[in-house]
Amino acid sequence: MQEVINAVVIDDQIKDIIGVTTALAELGISTLPVHYKDPTLARELCTKVSTASPRVIITDIQLRDGGMEPTKSDLSNVAACLGNIVRETKGPYVVLAWTSKPEALGVLRARVEEYFTKSGIRLPMYFDSICKNECSIGDNEYSAAAILKQFQTHLEGQVSVRALMHWECSVLQAAIESVNTLSSLDEDTLPQNLKSLAISVAGSNLRGFEATAINEAFSYVLKDKLGLLSLTDNTQEIWNNVFAEAAGVVHETSKHQLNTILHIETSPQDKIICPGDVWISENPKTLFQKVDVGKEANNQAERMKDEFLTLTQKGHALNQKIRGETDTEKKSGLKTQYQELCSTPLRVAKTACKIAMVEISPACDFANQKKPLKTIALGILVPVTSITNEVHLKQSDSTIVVKIMLDGTNYLLGFSSKYITALSEKMILSDELKLTKKLRIRESLLQSWIHRFSAYNSRIGTISFQ
Repeated sequence: MQEVINAVVIDDQIKDIIGVTTALAELGISTLPVHYKDPTLARELCTKVSTASPRVIITDIQLRDGGMEPTKSDLSNVAACLGNIVRETKGPYVVLAWTSKPEALGVLRARVEEYFTKSGIRLPMYFDSICKNECSIGDNEYSAAAILKQFQTHLEGQVSVRALMHWECSVLQAAIESVNTLSSLDEDTLPQNLKSLAISVAGSNLRGFEATAINEAFSYVLKDKLGLLSLTDNTQEIWNNVFAEAAGVVHETSKHQLNTILHIETSPQDKIICPGDVWISENPKTLFQKVDVGKEANNQAERMKDEFLTLTQKGHALNQKIRGETDTEKKSGLKTQYQELCSTPLRVAKTACKIAMVEISPACDFANQKKPLKTIALGILVPVTSITNEVHLKQSDSTIVVKIMLDGTNYLLGFSSKYITALSEKMILSDELKLTKKLRIRESLLQSWIHRFSAYNSRIGTISFQ
């Protein structure tokens, strides 16, 4: 079954564990065994195997000797074991329970769903039973096809999930082939060759950036291997089926999630300043004092917010309506409405937004580390909940706005071509500015931003009399 990359089998009978593990291995599925001896040890083992993020979990319901029906204790132990395996998972997985009795499966499923819901654990995409007798093909031998038959049928109807699981298998195969390719380099000079790959990405002055640099260099090899694999298997057909089911427009929340997946690195290294790094200022007054002079420094944070946050056409229309109204009573009512819909939400939005800055120096400057000052673009980060029908982020030639998600909250991140400045690395990392690095803009999006910043600030401005 090419869509399944790994599995876990939980059982108190070692012969059954060996039989199932051997059967699945014939299909190329790596299977981790959990030999149930007592609840405490089993839960510890389940926690250890959770790091593999298994896609298929096969578990016995009656985890003790004897022929009696599973007790409440049995069901709770199974639920706890399953919970320890998938507690941190965000992806799809299935649970297959050994039982020939539908009523036993129903009781187990209810107990698992109750425990998972209470614990905030993602529910399985598929939960079914399998019968040991029907899957057995001899003394302690099992048929992998019989074990996975029902799940295979279910997966055929889940084209998007199937495609993602197929891609997961392809990435593993591509990673194996990438390592094979890299290992084929001259062993005597392998360290030098690997370092050269990192330097090609980050320059000779890596400064603790080694792991990120080598990962980026390896990604080119990995993408090449993935591309070759897609030509030799049924990848095209699988994704054609996914796209055939796609209909309608992308949901607004999905736009934030997709932008974050494609363009945002949410765990950047704190003490290394890279192009694309985004900081949030907890002390904007001091920040603007470093990039401005005189009394204006104290007002720049609010002016920055005014650069982005403004009334929508609907809000301006209400303002115009107030100005044109001559009836005193109606005008008073419109002012109250304007206060509720425009003034208060605009003030709340400005209070909620944070001053942000992004490093936009060329990659070559980062590589050679010869530029004493970092080029910075200033902007804001504002939660989407602050945006209403009457208040929005102004779009203009001088601003760039992207929808992102941070810590489960949707934000709008905007930068202005009018606010380009420079700060030293020492100043950026100092405690004085109280800057917190929140994310990093990946290169593809960053390069388009740098082009827009440059184009705006190098535009030809001609004054003439017509």
